[in-house]
Amino acid sequence: MKKFILILLTVISFTACDEARMKERADLKAEIGNLRYERDNLTRSISNLRETKTGLSKEVSELRTEKSAFTSGHEPVYLLTLEIKQSTFTLNIGEHAKNAMNAITLQIPVSYTFYNKVYIGQNISEEFKYGSLFLNGDFSKLKVKVKDKEVKHSSF
Repeated sequence: MKKFILILLTVISFTACDEARMKERADLKAEIGNLRYERDNLTRSISNLRETKTGLSKEVSELRTEKSAFTSGHEPVYLLTLEIKQSTFTLNIGEHAKNAMNAITLQIPVSYTFYNKVYIGQNISEEFKYGSLFLNGDFSKLKVKVKDKEVKHSSF
């Protein structure tokens, strides 16, 4: 009988220890999951902050250029680099390649208000070409997109 009670007590104690370990293991897994979630959020926050820093650094550089233009007695010139490109609705890969190769990039001076109103990557104009439809039978658009912005000193 003593052996039976001793075996019973041993089994109960091992079972209780095993349950405690299982609970501890589940708690640790939950904590690991929470830490991974927090790490992912922090990684996204760091990435967003780096992007913000890059944008602010460029803005500070532009403002310094603008300030130096004003202090040197010259007016700053606000330049936009535009890409003018045709976009054709077709399955012909050659036509898409031709459109990409015929894209034109040009830099134009603009007013301060317009410079601040547009952003890099913005489509300024996207007009349907009716002449191409009536004469050639193709559907195409002419896209004007802002590729870059910069401030320079005027030389006069």
